[in-house]
Amino acid sequence: MAPLEWKTMITRPRESVTTGLEALPRWRIDTQRYLRMVEAGVLGPEDRVELIEGTIVPMSPAGPKHNHVVMRFTELFAPAMPRIKVSVQGTLVLAEGQVFDPDFMLLRAREGGYKDALPTAADVLLIVEAADTSLARDRQVKLPLYAAAGIAEYWIADLERDALIVHREPDGQGYGQVRTYRGDEAVSPLALPEMSVRAGEVFA
Repeated sequence: MAPLEWKTMITRPRESVTTGLEALPRWRIDTQRYLRMVEAGVLGPEDRVELIEGTIVPMSPAGPKHNHVVMRFTELFAPAMPRIKVSVQGTLVLAEGQVFDPDFMLLRAREGGYKDALPTAADVLLIVEAADTSLARDRQVKLPLYAAAGIAEYWIADLERDALIVHREPDGQGYGQVRTYRGDEAVSPLALPEMSVRAGEVFA
């Protein structure tokens, strides 16, 4: 399908959402069609969108502290490579209708790597979202979806409070274990128990 046809398709409202002011259009799309749009260049990195519940949703702009924290995670986990793979704002096919670009992921090493197929929930060892204006979405929207997909460990780096919120034991709708780390308090990822990350290191 030509790019113009793709543009026409995604600008055709399929349903509406009623707010306190007016009914706003929403466009629903399945996972494979969304990924084909990405491959065709209709949607690119500059568009900063994700697919949530079958709806194309804009992502919050990344500020300097957000970028700094993502780079810090990359530095802190670099020694674990190549036993695991590190993904920075890479695409994850979580489930049907759910295609996210998490800020940071630890992935299982697999034969052939990820050059021919995007990672899925089964490949994920850890997801980290760096949250400032996106905190409500990361907690209220993404958290239950990560839990439902069986993501074993989900960290939220709260940029406003310099706190690392660690979620474990997914139970389908949420996580049974939640703990917040600050300053010199250290946490070891489930997949890398030999590694220790101090919360303060993330925000330093």
